[in-house]
Amino acid sequence: MPTAASRSQPLVWPDLNLSLRDRPLTLLLVVTLVARLVAAATMPLTIDEAYAVVVSRSHALSYFDHPPLAFALARFMADATGAELAFAMRLPFLVLGMISLWLIYDLTRNAFGRGPALWAAIWFAISPFFGLAAGTFILPDGPLDTTLLICARCLLPFLWRPGERPGVLIWAAAGAALGLAVLSKYQTALFAASLMVLFLTTRRGRACLHWLYTPAALSGAALIALPVLVWNAEHHWASLAFQAGRAGGHGLQPGNFAAMLLGQALYVGPVASFIAMRSLTTALRTPLPHPPAVFGWLAIVPLAAFAMISLFSVHSLPHWAMNGWLFTFPLIGQWTDRSLRHGRPLGRWALASALILAGLSALYVAQARDAILTRYLASREPAGGVAWQSMDWTSLTPYLESETGLIVTPNWVQAARVGAVLKGHQRFRTLADPQHHFPYMGGPPATKGMFVGAVTFGEESDQLSDYEAGLAYDYKIEGPPEWLVIQRQGFPSFKLVLMPVSLKPLSMTRTGPASGSGDAGA
Repeated sequence: MPTAASRSQPLVWPDLNLSLRDRPLTLLLVVTLVARLVAAATMPLTIDEAYAVVVSRSHALSYFDHPPLAFALARFMADATGAELAFAMRLPFLVLGMISLWLIYDLTRNAFGRGPALWAAIWFAISPFFGLAAGTFILPDGPLDTTLLICARCLLPFLWRPGERPGVLIWAAAGAALGLAVLSKYQTALFAASLMVLFLTTRRGRACLHWLYTPAALSGAALIALPVLVWNAEHHWASLAFQAGRAGGHGLQPGNFAAMLLGQALYVGPVASFIAMRSLTTALRTPLPHPPAVFGWLAIVPLAAFAMISLFSVHSLPHWAMNGWLFTFPLIGQWTDRSLRHGRPLGRWALASALILAGLSALYVAQARDAILTRYLASREPAGGVAWQSMDWTSLTPYLESETGLIVTPNWVQAARVGAVLKGHQRFRTLADPQHHFPYMGGPPATKGMFVGAVTFGEESDQLSDYEAGLAYDYKIEGPPEWLVIQRQGFPSFKLVLMPVSLKPLSMTRTGPASGSGDAGA
């Protein structure tokens, strides 16, 4: 037991162990790193990634969809390399993903031991969302996961390690991590509130609070997050209003609620999510501040909050609640380790999950690059295909490379795809609201340019009529449509229609009416 003298000297860091001497962990880190490097080098930019690449060309304190950290990391790599290379821009997110993997291991080891820690890291590495998407791609969830885990690793062990208190350096690191988490995603507010409740309502938690260090850490976090507040204040709180508007107000939506639960289970992994729910119910019956209850509390608050939102919303997305699932992995590791000690073959399920994730990833790349799933079934992409969402539009470049003015698209998703292949600073406008960050990008005013819209084979006439009707409110069509067939390795995938347009005088200071939600991501 620590003496009174030792308690008066707060630790610099609680039981930090890089654990690289653990061969199974080292092997997991190496295999995961290689897999993520291959994914970063081969997978086309996703829609959200293309959007981040385009809007980050206009440097800003924050952005319409999210706080600025993810956008800034991608833009830093683009500026440093002098090119918008997908692999280079993904590297910071890959590094953060590897740090998150180690933090999951070390946090779980500190709470439950090495066996559960290794299994927590394995399930984390093979999770479709945490192991691939957030750990590799240009998404705000990657920086969010890392910064939340750093903050948790700084402070949580003191809740279950009697006689030790965090010192000034730990509080400073926790405050900095919390501030960076706010710069990543607004969901940080739920984590911060949950963490504060844990420390205020438990005896050990209150003993860890310091009259100077704790307020200083919170003030530091607020200072780091200040750009988000400044940008919102300068733009009529547009980002906060947009996110709040997605949270409900649509009556009871049981279908959306069920879809969100299913989506979250697939994102985390069907087996891992099942184990998480089993272990979470047990953890929540454990008294605080024991480790299972601490992780259970940090997990259940965002899970319950976003479950309620999905019950009364039609615009909710499964990944909103992922910061809650993040803290179930220590519980998953503990439950798996105990089950294996009783002879249950969970190792086979983990291997199967890893193989399925690898197979689906390879299939996605093959389809996006070569249309491997459709080219042998038809002479061209079947109606209803979403090829335009999963591939880049590089073949569009010769048709727009001299276009320096206005680019009009049906929605923000297609604006991101067009912008990703154009290296200039065109002004983008969309027919559908929300337009996301495009109206805030700045640049010289433009009144003439080109409309670009994706069209499915067999629906050319109907979709062209819809586009012309959407343009009529704010734009004048200046010429006949030109059709461009986009191919993947010689396989016709979809069409693009291009029409020269000009902005009507009365429309230069307003945005046209919404012709669809356009709310498919972000």
